[in-house]
Amino acid sequence: LINHPLDCPICDQAGECTLQEYSVEHGKGESRFLENKVKKPKNVDIGPRIRLDDERCVLCSRCVRFTREIV
Repeated sequence: LINHPLDCPICDQAGECTLQEYSVEHGKGESRFLENKVKKPKNVDIGPRIRLDDERCVLCSRCVRFTREIV
């Protein structure tokens, strides 16, 4: 999560994000890490009809499970 963007207000999931809820409940408003964040690609094809926004990925594996069970 140290590389997750801190731009929740402009995110498509703002207000409906479990990660954001956990952060508000348990975390601080700023990162404690001094290192620069790693920039990751957006819109990566990972399967038929599935695109991954790697910049927002928190490695929860939901997309992997969805690809295996649904698609």
